[in-house]
Amino acid sequence: FQDHARTFHDARRGDPAARAPLIALASNPQIPAIVRATAQSELGRLPAIASEGVIRLGLDDPDPLVRIAALRNLSPQPAEIRLRWAQERLADPVLGVRIDAAQALADISPETVQEPVRGQLTRAFAEFEAAQALNLIRRGRPDAAEAELRAGLALDPAAVELAVNLADLLRQHGRDPEGEAVLRQAIAVAPKEPYPHHALGLALVRQRRYPEALE
Repeated sequence: FQDHARTFHDARRGDPAARAPLIALASNPQIPAIVRATAQSELGRLPAIASEGVIRLGLDDPDPLVRIAALRNLSPQPAEIRLRWAQERLADPVLGVRIDAAQALADISPETVQEPVRGQLTRAFAEFEAAQALNLIRRGRPDAAEAELRAGLALDPAAVELAVNLADLLRQHGRDPEGEAVLRQAIAVAPKEPYPHHALGLALVRQRRYPEALE
C-alpha cells in the first residue's frame, strides 16, 4: 500500500519529475512523519520555487523530524529569507530543532536583529556550541571541548548554557574551583538566569561549603 519508494528512487537519480510527487508526500498529514521528513529531505535535491511552499509548511509540522528536514532545506535561500522563515524554530520546544535552526542561521549575527529574536538566536547558537563540545567529550577529547566552550563564552559571555557545561566538564576532571569561577562570572553577567545559580550550589556542596551552597 506504500507507493513512495519509486518517488524517492527517482529523486535520488536527480529526476525532476519526482518533484511533484515529493511535494504531495511532504504536504500530506495522513502519511507517517518519517515519510514526510524524507520527502522534505529529497526536495533539497530538486530546488525550485514550487518546493518553497511545502518547505515552509514543513517548518510548522507537528513532528520535529519534519521540522528538522525543512530547516535543512533552507541553505540555498538568502539570509533574510532564512531568518524570516526559521526564526520561530529558534524557540522550538525540541532541542534538536533549535540546533538545526541555529545551523541554518549560522551566518547571521545576533546584533543585526531585534529582540526577542536576538536573544533566541544567541541562545540557539549557545546550545549548538554546547552540543558540539559534548560530542568532543564523547570522543575522548575533553581539552578540545574545553577550548570550544571557552571560545564560545569569549564570543558571548551571557551564554549561560556554555558556562554550565564548561563548569560540569571541569568538575569531571576534579577542577571544581575553576568551575566555580566560571559560574560566578556567568551569574555576574546574567544574574536572573537560574541554571548557573543551581550549578554553583552543587559545586559548593562538592567543596563542602554548605552554608554558601544553601544560599
